[in-house]
Amino acid sequence: MNEPIIFEAHTSYVLGLKFTRDSQTLISAGMDNVVKLWSVPDWELIHTFEGHANSVNSFSLSPDEKTLATGSSDNTVRLWSFPTGELLHTLQDRKKTVSSVQISPDGEWVAAGSYGGRAAVWTLAGEEVVGIRASQKNLSSVAFSPDAMLLATSGLGPEIGLWSLPAGDQVKTLTTDDVAVGSLTFIDEGQHLVALGYEGPLRFWDTATWPEVRTLEFGEDVVRGFGFSPDEQTIALSMESKVQLRSVENWELQKELPVSTKVINGMAFSPDGGWFAAGAADKKIRVWRLETGIHKVKKSQILNLQFPSTREEKTLVKPFEIAAVQAAPVFMDRAATVEKACGLIAEAGHNGARLVVFPEAFIPTYPDWVWAIPPSQGRLLSELYAELVDQSVTIPSPATDRLCAAAKAAGTYVVIGLNERNTEASDASLYNTLLYIDAEGEILGKHQKLVPTAPERMVWAPGSGSTLEAYDTELGKIGGLICWENYMPLARYAMYAWGVQLYLAPTWDRGEPWHSTLRHIAKEGRVFVVGCCIAMRTDDIPDRYEFKAAYYADAPEWINAGDSAIVNPDGHIIAGPLHKEEGILYAEIDPQQMRGPKWNLDVAGHYARPDVFQLTVNRNMRPMMSTVDEPTDEQQIDTELARSGDRPERYFHSRE
Repeated sequence: MNEPIIFEAHTSYVLGLKFTRDSQTLISAGMDNVVKLWSVPDWELIHTFEGHANSVNSFSLSPDEKTLATGSSDNTVRLWSFPTGELLHTLQDRKKTVSSVQISPDGEWVAAGSYGGRAAVWTLAGEEVVGIRASQKNLSSVAFSPDAMLLATSGLGPEIGLWSLPAGDQVKTLTTDDVAVGSLTFIDEGQHLVALGYEGPLRFWDTATWPEVRTLEFGEDVVRGFGFSPDEQTIALSMESKVQLRSVENWELQKELPVSTKVINGMAFSPDGGWFAAGAADKKIRVWRLETGIHKVKKSQILNLQFPSTREEKTLVKPFEIAAVQAAPVFMDRAATVEKACGLIAEAGHNGARLVVFPEAFIPTYPDWVWAIPPSQGRLLSELYAELVDQSVTIPSPATDRLCAAAKAAGTYVVIGLNERNTEASDASLYNTLLYIDAEGEILGKHQKLVPTAPERMVWAPGSGSTLEAYDTELGKIGGLICWENYMPLARYAMYAWGVQLYLAPTWDRGEPWHSTLRHIAKEGRVFVVGCCIAMRTDDIPDRYEFKAAYYADAPEWINAGDSAIVNPDGHIIAGPLHKEEGILYAEIDPQQMRGPKWNLDVAGHYARPDVFQLTVNRNMRPMMSTVDEPTDEQQIDTELARSGDRPERYFHSRE
């Protein structure tokens, strides 16, 4: 690790640091009553938030990065428009120093802890939600659980309070041997709570049943603060005149960063893994460029030597949200449709969705004209096909890179339907494809529709069996089929046999018969089913298209009403149907239901008869073309035999 970049940031102690999500801005707060924004990597001052009458002790940035909350010794919490610095609201619970503020992970609430021992929660619109008498002594920290259903508080005293929201009822008290408990944070997607005592140690609790599962001592060192890297594999510990970076898994020291002042207050890792910053009592900020291997930006399972870490154990812990998008593409415009999709991904992620599913052929559109234009209209069909190919998607490409970035920023899995070009051969045929992206912005894989239906075959080629797959994720097994593929019993059975738990059925179909299909699949496979469809009006097709006037003159307002729905393993619709409108459906998934309902029907398990029935799935790739630059051994032998005049028996067939 190189020498740090050092610059004087405030006229008094630096008390807090945080990078924005794009790692392009560093935010700092100081005892000089202000918050400052610094550009990365030149570290020039961009903007100063002024208005507090005393020290800014804590700040928090909303998930959408539109609101900044600050807590001050002037006894107020202030909400600012970010990054412009416009003051939105000034909040006050009691006339006491505000020691800690945090905006909830869902961006709905802001909580503050004060020296009066109270915690207060407001909406970001400035409306009071609840006030909590958390302690008789000063509070030093407040922390929301990832689902914002729980608020943890700590301060002068050995107890940590856990409070339900929005009611503010006390759920539990965790007791330590510490004189006081300073910083608090939830890690590992809320599965563990971490707290630092003023005199040590660092304690970890399992939030499922609240046992203390790990305690880390520091010996002679006095630790004043801690912070995790975005992947939660590295922990930073601020000590007197130094910062230590340690592996969370095995506690090995990775780096020790010397600082020429005893008191180090704020610390922050940049989300892209490139920088680590520390603020100190000497008014300065020090920034180090992180080396490869110190920080890898990917989710990990924390403390896997001590804690349960298998997917099976993780998927039985807490419910999570999934989303089905019902929207219209920007007709035949790849770039604009990708941007619309990214906005919807951000919205769903902001609302807590861990999986976001889009309709069949969303990018750049479903070619509904194949059902309206007769095959005899060759010129018109050819023109439309040429434009569809031009606006379709290559995997990978800048279009998929943009979708991956949106998934990563939202922290959600994304499955989206698109028209895919066959770049491996002619680059002029198309597939109806589902693209799978994980929450780290990496492409998991794709599935091509095996059999396009009726006139769809005028635009889509049959997909490859090599793309029939199910993906193992921390949410459970994810996989699915497109539209009327779901009427293929053997394809469905393959999904069940691969253990799919979140079954995706993007479609162009709608109405009651289709809902019956979704409910049947859910009941048959004991799976959650997500059925989502494009909702498209005639007006969504630009008037410049010749076929619109010729073949859609008498079409209803809604070409497709959508009717998206989410179904649980008992066959009940739990979200939707959404009819004749664009929107996002949300449903809470209880991981227990991913296996429990199979106790009496598991069609690929105890209810199967492999001694009677067997299914073979051919997932071998069969490329359109292969080339041979060197002769095979057999070809070489044949050439030599021909030259020698020897005529092997296998070349001749007797007529007798």
